[in-house]
Amino acid sequence: MDEKYQKLKTHNPWGGNTLSRGYVRTLYTDKIIRGEDRPVKVVTGQRRAGKSYVLRQTASKLIEGGVGDENIFFVDRRLPDFDFLKNQKDLDELIRYYKLIIKPSGRIYFFIDEIQDIAGWENLITSYLNGGAGECAFFISGSNPNRLLERLSFLLPGRCSGIDVYPFCFAEYADITQQEPSAATFAGYMDSGGIPDLFMLDGDRIRRNYMSSFMDSILLRDMIQDRGIKDAVLMDYLFAYLISNVSLTLSVSEIPNLFRGRGRNTSLVTISAYLRHIEDARLAHRVEHYNIEGTDTVASGCKYYINDPSFGNYLHMTSKSEPDHRFENIVYLELARRGFDVYTCSIKDAEIDFAAFKGSRMIYIQCAGMSGDKKTVEGKCSVLEGIEDNFEKIIVSSGEVKTPQGSGVRHVRVWDLDEAL
Repeated sequence: MDEKYQKLKTHNPWGGNTLSRGYVRTLYTDKIIRGEDRPVKVVTGQRRAGKSYVLRQTASKLIEGGVGDENIFFVDRRLPDFDFLKNQKDLDELIRYYKLIIKPSGRIYFFIDEIQDIAGWENLITSYLNGGAGECAFFISGSNPNRLLERLSFLLPGRCSGIDVYPFCFAEYADITQQEPSAATFAGYMDSGGIPDLFMLDGDRIRRNYMSSFMDSILLRDMIQDRGIKDAVLMDYLFAYLISNVSLTLSVSEIPNLFRGRGRNTSLVTISAYLRHIEDARLAHRVEHYNIEGTDTVASGCKYYINDPSFGNYLHMTSKSEPDHRFENIVYLELARRGFDVYTCSIKDAEIDFAAFKGSRMIYIQCAGMSGDKKTVEGKCSVLEGIEDNFEKIIVSSGEVKTPQGSGVRHVRVWDLDEAL
């Protein structure tokens, strides 16, 4: 056990080490620390979006706030040093040894990254929180976020919460690249993306190779091994289809016929299952239609938005969508990052890009794109003016836009959207 303990020690602050933090993402650490007082926080998100760093940053922030180094227990299951953690018993023995040697006083904060690789992990957490290990809190992450949340919500109802981590947003991109927010900087973000590792790579060819390897790892490990996907080519083809149809209203039932016309014989059951797997892996997000003139969503098609611009920029370049559609995709991601429930909607056959809900707040949002030309803006404003309720109405663009006086519609530059929300 002493050898295993020494490995643990090298990755923890009480071992004289500083946790590697990377670019600090306060949007997420603040949510985790100042959010609902629940003993289990599940940090979710696609692979390589920065979940591990967010966990380290949260641990560091707790220490800065007065938590003792010795009260932090940090394990990254992906690291070779922790290959010995095969199951619940292995982890429990390591925790007991840590407590015996370090003797932490008060609440212990357990950080366990990629916890799904430890068999029986949920039984350990349940046992500890039900009085088996004193006062404690768990911060966990994994590559199957929906499964983690569903399992814990069943075992520990009301005692866990999820925090979605996305690739870098535009504000983070501008900060990291040391550029002022502007239309040119935003165009650069649209043509790059926010996956953290891309910022350490030079050249489009190297980035394309990285993204190809990244997608292969998702297909081989997450999709084929963990979820039993049998047709990786179809999965890749379907994801490329979503990229090329970003922000367009789709009918899922029509996709099998479309694919058959392109030589891919498949069924609606398979397509629906594969779409769910893509959503579960946080590669894309399904947005349903909201009926303004009714009281609920309606089954009139849906839209898909991909989780980061880099998928179209470096992975499926031939499937790359139009600039205004990619602009809308980024606006959707900003809403999702800020915790809004997002729908598309329409009124009298005129489309409104988003209806966003958060608590008692509701916002209608129209995207005027990169140019924000007068005709587009007038048309988008006219639709918003036709809504008779008093909820917020916003037009988002990267250019100068004048909204009609007295219309109740305000203009927000896309790089100021985070502050407006």
